[in-house]
Amino acid sequence: SERDHSSNVLQPAGLANGGVGAGRVTRLSEDCAVTEMALRKQTPDALVDALFLRVLSRPPSDDEREALVAHLERGYENRVVPGVKPNLSKEYDPALLLSWSNHLNARATEYKMIVEERARRGDEPTTRLEADWRERMEDALWALVNSPEFVFAP
Repeated sequence: SERDHSSNVLQPAGLANGGVGAGRVTRLSEDCAVTEMALRKQTPDALVDALFLRVLSRPPSDDEREALVAHLERGYENRVVPGVKPNLSKEYDPALLLSWSNHLNARATEYKMIVEERARRGDEPTTRLEADWRERMEDALWALVNSPEFVFAP
């Protein structure tokens, strides 16, 4: 019941290899705040500034801004797919609930395995952003989340 607050390699290893980092934190899904940020009309510089403030709580250095803007510039003007509405419906199956009344039931275990697989896959990526550009934006987000100043925060 104790948490180790010291900086160690377990935190970045967990982010890099776990399902939460790739499937949840860095995926631009329909209900992701970074997706909404990427959809706004703004310059690539402004987007990079907003991304740094959101993830690292500081503005980027000139070199950091230049590198990420160069990474995101290709296709930036056409990144938004016109006419696509957000699909915010979540799959919900009440049969997948597990409680003390059915936890030893084999069918309940099968349901929980389905839930586990859905969690491993993570959210579906948004279709409101062009796929190639969205993946580059996810890469940029991944780089910031895996930076030492994010990873080694208590």
